Amino acid sequence: MSLQDTISYPMILKELNNYRGFTLADTTGNDEYNILMAYLLTVDEVNISQERLLTEAMINKNDSFYEYRILWTPNIAQYEFNEQIDIGYEYIRLLAFLKYSLDQLKSYFIEYLRKFKFKSVSELFTSIHQVSMATLNYHQENIFKKLNFIKPSEDSNSLHLDAQKINSKIGLQNISLGDLRKYPLFHHQKNGFMVIDEDLYNKRSYKGIFFEMFYNTSLNQEKSFNSYSSEISFEVLEKKCFHSILSELIQSKHDFVHFDDLSTNAPDCYFRRNRNIQLFEFKGYIFPDDLSANPNFENIKKYIDKRFIESDNSKSKGIGQIINQLNVLRKNEYQFDFDYKHKFHNKRITIYPIIVHTEFHFSIPGINEYLNDIFLAKLSEDLRNHFDIKPITLINLEILYDFVLRNGTFQQLENLLDQYFHIVKNRRIAFNKNPSIDTAMRSKSSFDEIYNSLFLKELKTSVTKKPSEKFRNLRDITQDEFDEILAD
Repeated sequence: MSLQDTISYPMILKELNNYRGFTLADTTGNDEYNILMAYLLTVDEVNISQERLLTEAMINKNDSFYEYRILWTPNIAQYEFNEQIDIGYEYIRLLAFLKYSLDQLKSYFIEYLRKFKFKSVSELFTSIHQVSMATLNYHQENIFKKLNFIKPSEDSNSLHLDAQKINSKIGLQNISLGDLRKYPLFHHQKNGFMVIDEDLYNKRSYKGIFFEMFYNTSLNQEKSFNSYSSEISFEVLEKKCFHSILSELIQSKHDFVHFDDLSTNAPDCYFRRNRNIQLFEFKGYIFPDDLSANPNFENIKKYIDKRFIESDNSKSKGIGQIINQLNVLRKNEYQFDFDYKHKFHNKRITIYPIIVHTEFHFSIPGINEYLNDIFLAKLSEDLRNHFDIKPITLINLEILYDFVLRNGTFQQLENLLDQYFHIVKNRRIAFNKNPSIDTAMRSKSSFDEIYNSLFLKELKTSVTKKPSEKFRNLRDITQDEFDEILAD
């Protein structure tokens, strides 16, 4: 994880919670000494907090979940600092959401635009984009090389920027990291708006609008948040983003691909080449801030179980849904794949079960292994004997987006999965020979982590098509819709 972010966020929070007005000026030796002492004090506080969480997690070494307890509880709050935001991917989600809102939630969307005196989708998008672009400006000659201010003219509309500034919270409450996610801008009276942290702001591109559309309009009087969230997960993240991204994986004439068409017994995505099948389930969950802000193993495990194994009402989720699909495949009930039904059903088939998600937290070491152990335990003897079933793999949709931009194929994805299984197997051997926190984390690495640290070096570094060309079908907001005056 990034030591810089692990320490810098607590320092930012300390400053905001003890904020005093100041004038920008050159620092003195005493100022620099005080900053250094504040930094060292924060390092000590972070280390003490981490040590406390680890000590508590290590109390019961006979706990069957001991390894996951010591990996998840101390690290869940810090793990997100590893995340590197791809603004192109965030815009893909944002544009898909805006298009759906325009088509299916139009009255609420117009209500949302009016709150900020926006007249069109274009004005809203431009407000977000101008801030994101400002974070890319690099001033080599300055001490703070990425310090950029956005100063709207006196006659321009700054309501949207005002709604994202942390200033109104200063002195009224104890500001947390969750608050910075909601309000990632700081307004300086003389110089204008500045981005507190570019990753926090860019992560807000899609999520910020998603939450604000519900909580800042009368939509929350018509639907529950769970209903709204499920609708957006299916209609936007799955049907638009997930389908479009996987559709761009290069296919040959021998490949067969089918997406969930709401017919009976269909997986979210099904890919077959000869006797090899990739079975996909999609999960567009949002990881709760409270789980990372207040780490508790039982709560983390309960959340994972309910999202990826079985819900409170005993409805199959994630691995349970994959097993259901394997049983359908075993009974030869997939009507959409003629060749499998009539040529391959009684052949030995290799299956790669994959759960695609949208949250970086699900790539923390151990989650994939934990779910795979339960998956294997739930597989019937009949399924084991009939199919060659590979370990289940969790993959972030953002990883697949990057893979597509590098001209990835379904066949290449299969090869990467085989490499991943081999790497993790070798790391487990290394852990058994030399057990430690470091070797334990490496032995439980997610596919996403190994993709970023190892596989990227093997893939094509040049992107032959721009994201806007590859995902034109995601940008099906026409220019006229983009510029149409919706609110006055």
